[in-house]
Amino acid sequence: MGILGLFGGKKKAAATIEKPPCPHAALVARWDAAADIGIEAKATRYLCDACHKEFTPEEARELRSGIKDRLIAQNVAEEA
Repeated sequence: MGILGLFGGKKKAAATIEKPPCPHAALVARWDAAADIGIEAKATRYLCDACHKEFTPEEARELRSGIKDRLIAQNVAEEA
């Protein structure tokens, strides 16, 4: 018996906690040209501040329009 056998030797498997999907609530605009910075209509992509996934302006508009419903659904799922 080795020294590890004295202290339980075998590690127990850690419980896996499933992470909820990112709601993409904090989208940050990105521009290709410095002259366009700050002009929302000229943003070329959006970056989720939480998961760092990039979205097109069209995808960002869709995500922003449905954020309330996604956050409510996520909160209900966490409480269940």
